[in-house]
Amino acid sequence: MSRRYLRAAKADKVDHERFASKLWGDSYFNASSRTFQQRPPTSDSPRSFVEFILEPMYKIMTCVLGEAAADVKHTLAQVKVFLKSSLYSLDAKPLLRIALSAFFESSAGFVDAVVQHLPSPIAGAARRVSRCARAMRDGGSFVSFE
Repeated sequence: MSRRYLRAAKADKVDHERFASKLWGDSYFNASSRTFQQRPPTSDSPRSFVEFILEPMYKIMTCVLGEAAADVKHTLAQVKVFLKSSLYSLDAKPLLRIALSAFFESSAGFVDAVVQHLPSPIAGAARRVSRCARAMRDGGSFVSFE
């Protein structure tokens, strides 16, 4: 996903991995200085993930599901998604699938981000069990899950 934005913005000098790291966590984009900050530049500034991922995705979804073909074509062009003219006559559901596939290019980027930034279910379960079972450890009836 970060590569897609950098290609669309023609920002060849920016490292896509560094840009991708700014999309997660408490990071905010300051449009006036064109930098990322840990604090929001204004009180209503969205986090960078919302600004660069969720808002364009919501914009695509609402437009495809509720607008005319000409409006859909214009909105998709704003987010650098260009489809064949014949695709705009499809029903909403197939058109939405195609538009989101073109926007995200592949689901591998999203899956990679989830794998990289979210803990594995095994690590999360062990952490939860250790929190819940503290009282049982002291009583002697504790069985280790590690």
